[in-house]
Amino acid sequence: MADGNYLRDERLRVYLSAHTHHRLVLADLTLTEMFKKNALGTARSSLKIMADFPDQIFALKPTHLWLDAKVCSEADLQQLIDPDRSADIRQLTRDYRSEEAIPSFVERMKAREGEASQYMRQLSDQVRTLEISLQSLLKEFRVEELTQIRTGQGITSTLQEKIFNLVDEVTVEFVKTNQEPGRTAPLKRSEAHGMFAYRYALCVVIAFTRWVELGRQVKSLDHRLNDVVDNQLAATSTYFNEVLTKDRELRIVASNAKDVLKHLGAFTRPFPDEASAG
Repeated sequence: MADGNYLRDERLRVYLSAHTHHRLVLADLTLTEMFKKNALGTARSSLKIMADFPDQIFALKPTHLWLDAKVCSEADLQQLIDPDRSADIRQLTRDYRSEEAIPSFVERMKAREGEASQYMRQLSDQVRTLEISLQSLLKEFRVEELTQIRTGQGITSTLQEKIFNLVDEVTVEFVKTNQEPGRTAPLKRSEAHGMFAYRYALCVVIAFTRWVELGRQVKSLDHRLNDVVDNQLAATSTYFNEVLTKDRELRIVASNAKDVLKHLGAFTRPFPDEASAG
């Protein structure tokens, strides 16, 4: 996986050219980032590298279409891939280089920009939800526990269990809000580990602990919106090898989430260095 900014990084070319088995998976939000502002210019610069490796590019279904998926194996990943969107992205890489297709390409970029901008406005509603969640999470911890999280020292088994319980609570809240509004049955951890809801909740809680570690600084609306995007990208990336990004916090949250999932025995794909070592 890669975030929107990394699509224009020459290191992506190095990765894709290293082996034909190296694939790039584009999440819904990565595509949104690509088209949300100045879509024509951004898309051209983003497609420049991908155009050289069209058969190695795959697009995921919009997240809301696979919330019920329980990914427990490599084969289950096929549930997440969208063949039509993948074909559409490959067509864009061809149109990007075709003089004849330029007029239609320009029109498509205008349409994509409108769609992406609208989606980002909808996503901004989740910022308020995230703020409420952060304030609620703060209330769950005693002062000494927040100190343990901030310093990383003296973390007790009780605190660890409290953190895992919070992940469970955020998971259930996500499921009730986005999947099963009337759900009353408990959600088993073993059942939830393969679901996006659990992985997103895990990333939200990890990002919260990072926020505490870094001093609970006040963030602008744009930064808070970026946190929502990053948590979703981090959660999605846990199904794949890694997320290619220059964003340090996104990389840390995604990596820590994968480590936790591996510890829990949930399905994860190895990091590239682990795969080559195996």
